[in-house]
Amino acid sequence: MLSVSTKEISTEHRLLMDEQSLKFFQENLQHSRAATSNIAQLIIESRVDISLLQEPYTVNNKIAGIPKSMRTYVCGEGRRRAAIIISNNNVDATLISQLSNEDCVVMEIHHKEKKFFISGLVL
Repeated sequence: MLSVSTKEISTEHRLLMDEQSLKFFQENLQHSRAATSNIAQLIIESRVDISLLQEPYTVNNKIAGIPKSMRTYVCGEGRRRAAIIISNNNVDATLISQLSNEDCVVMEIHHKEKKFFISGLVL
């Protein structure tokens, strides 16, 4: 018989992991008004830090339904089909406009002592 032991992670360790990690969300909204309207509530309820959105619903080339408390990053002058939404104020983000356009958003992210790059794009 094989014996397997499991080690319980302490609450303190879980809290530390939560403070240092980021929660990501990615979704193609297929230009749906309803899906785009509901996305902000999902981000809040799920405590998502960074959202990569494709094909959001737009009005006058602006994403509809995202509250001003969330930072929205898009690029280009035409119909914007890619966006990155930052809802965590502890995340520093810089749009890399040289690599971004209506279909692709590239960002440099700084969180705690970590630095990395993310990209949201439509193929």
